[in-house]
Amino acid sequence: MKNNLFRVAVLALSSLIFVIGCSDDKQEQTSKAPPMVQVYQVGKDTQPGVRRFVAKVDALSTVDMAFQVSGRINKLVDRQGVVIPQGDLLAALEPQDYQLALRQAQSSLRKAESDFERGKELKKENYISESDFDSLETAYENAEITHIVDSHPYRGQALIS
Repeated sequence: MKNNLFRVAVLALSSLIFVIGCSDDKQEQTSKAPPMVQVYQVGKDTQPGVRRFVAKVDALSTVDMAFQVSGRINKLVDRQGVVIPQGDLLAALEPQDYQLALRQAQSSLRKAESDFERGKELKKENYISESDFDSLETAYENAEITHIVDSHPYRGQALIS
């Protein structure tokens, strides 16, 4: 019995909500007026061909430069925004740092050369393997390249090319 009473109450309440929701009482909606705007007449420029804009300018391309030998910078030319002619000095290292790197490259070359020559003799007698000889040869070639690069006459200078 209680169950039927509950069903009747729910049915009556939902019918009441449906009838109230479908009533013909319409509230008048007020329409807002369009916003006020200002209109400007575009005319001719007073300076033909000249326009001014606020902007940030970035370079089309940039170049990162570095020394091939590490060391302290002795001289640094700061000419930001100026066109630098080809061959002008931009920066230079302390001469002691460069000389030290050059002496290390020469020493490494001498050691690699003597190891390679000794390896040739040992290979003839089959005292070392082919891979050990290849390692000595590669070390010698790398030392030659390092010596050539470190003894380049423009060492310690960054040049625009």
